[in-house]
Amino acid sequence: MPPMQNPGAAGTRQPGRIRNLDTQEYNEKPASEQAPATPYEGALAAIARGIPVFPCEPGTKIPAVDGWQQKATTDSDEVYAMWHCPVTGWELPRNPATPTGNGRQVVDLDTKKGRNGPANFAALADLYDWNPKTYRVRSPSGGEHLWFRVNGKYRNSEGRLGTGIDTRGDGGLVLLPGALNAEGAPYVLLDDAPEAPLHPKIVARLKPYEPPVAREPETATDQDDAYAVSRAIEYLQTVAPIPTEGGTGNSIGYSVAAELKKYAISRETAVALMDEHWNQLELLRLLRSLAAERTDSDSALTLKEIVQAALANDLVEAASEKDATDSMRRRLKKLHGAGLLRDMGSGWRPVAPTEAGTGVFS
Repeated sequence: MPPMQNPGAAGTRQPGRIRNLDTQEYNEKPASEQAPATPYEGALAAIARGIPVFPCEPGTKIPAVDGWQQKATTDSDEVYAMWHCPVTGWELPRNPATPTGNGRQVVDLDTKKGRNGPANFAALADLYDWNPKTYRVRSPSGGEHLWFRVNGKYRNSEGRLGTGIDTRGDGGLVLLPGALNAEGAPYVLLDDAPEAPLHPKIVARLKPYEPPVAREPETATDQDDAYAVSRAIEYLQTVAPIPTEGGTGNSIGYSVAAELKKYAISRETAVALMDEHWNQLELLRLLRSLAAERTDSDSALTLKEIVQAALANDLVEAASEKDATDSMRRRLKKLHGAGLLRDMGSGWRPVAPTEAGTGVFS
């Protein structure tokens, strides 16, 4: 049976696009400033260039798979599987990303909050009488990513080379052309030139990369600080694989619990956080119940009514409705990325159990 048509794929105009999906022609933009029509096409364009890719959650820089550094690939079949729902065959709007490091250092020039990273980096290059031509990507905020080759391993940095100049090295990642921010604006390729070597005097200002050392505190007094808990919550809400009912759910739960050990939190806190922030089963059941009450079977559930229903059913806890909305938005995006929720534009619609597959959230 051919895969079901994805209502969010080709044929629907996407925001922030340069390519006209109706005519399959590009608008009047320089060839170097064209964006792929969808995030998946961005992933395909990257692997055609030899850049390994992995998916991030829609509209974010948050990896959608565990072990993303190891799972980054240039294999087209593996890329297809990571960007398509295994049940419906629908294309998932996951952002294409690639790990940095291993000889690649990306200079991130920021223009937000009054910073002028591009001008400051140009001044730094002038200092060394250096005018590099290299692979360049423009971010939706107007900043730029400049890709360079280096010998050795170097850390990520923020402002070390100047105001508005960050770097992404070993342990980091960058989004690729075709990726979208939360508002639907794309990352755009500016220059497809080969990656130039980073100037040695700039390399000398970077710190060598040191792999993190696993830390497993033995007592609760060494654990559960606010930063560790906040990082664990972010992992559970945005990165951890979604739980399922049945045998596979147990193995997923074990792997998530094992991952939480790396965040320096106690076993008791890990159990409490998983119960509060990870289990999506009750949320999806609530969404299906709300959808079943609609007289119009195709109408969407708005974020506001989902948040209000979740608060009423104690499925989300937050200091304010804004915090609850932000938390719910992340959870809905995760369900969407897993192919269990449809983005209808005006709201969300849960995928029926028969479409989602036997035993998964049924």
